[in-house]
Amino acid sequence: RKKVHNMSKYYYHGIRNISDVNTVLEIFKSGGIKSKRMQNRSYKIGFNGVDYVSVCNKVSGEEYKNFSNNAFKKYIINRFCFIIDDTITAVRPKFIGDAINWNRIQLIKLITSDSNIRFTDMIDEWQIKDEIPLSYIIGIGIPVKEINNFLSLHQENAIKRNIRKIIDAIIEYAINLNLDIVDSSNDSFIEEYESKKNRSQKKLNLRK
Repeated sequence: RKKVHNMSKYYYHGIRNISDVNTVLEIFKSGGIKSKRMQNRSYKIGFNGVDYVSVCNKVSGEEYKNFSNNAFKKYIINRFCFIIDDTITAVRPKFIGDAINWNRIQLIKLITSDSNIRFTDMIDEWQIKDEIPLSYIIGIGIPVKEINNFLSLHQENAIKRNIRKIIDAIIEYAINLNLDIVDSSNDSFIEEYESKKNRSQKKLNLRK
């Protein structure tokens, strides 16, 4: 299989459900994104197991056409997502493109066959051991359109006020930590963000 061409410089960790705004806030309060083991959640779900945190590193559009099961579409676009600096140590798992055709027993046997090899069924997944401290988080994606759609579905003003209050607290944390805040609503937000970030860093280098 040919080498996957990674498009993004940074890593992205998304919160799958828009309603889980509390999860986003808790990450700020707890000092980072923690593995299941570090959250005392010892059950195993998915290829990342209990010791690793899954992140996305966006690949080329052609790869997404070939593999519909991917982290970008499931966890990043139109989701709350944390942008993680590329200096963090991340592992590129071995990709199993046809995992959907395997039964659970076969997959478990493969995953546990060698503790030194990580596996994934998503073309753009990487994994980070134990946790992602806040010091490595450089930005946050906020899904503006999805938030508005989500709020429009709720009739109760009390629920809307509570969600807005949590989102305000998330934004306040981001501002206080001097994080980049981007709208994760459009398909090319990663390219646009990283291009802008790269230009601003070049300007800083020229001033030195």
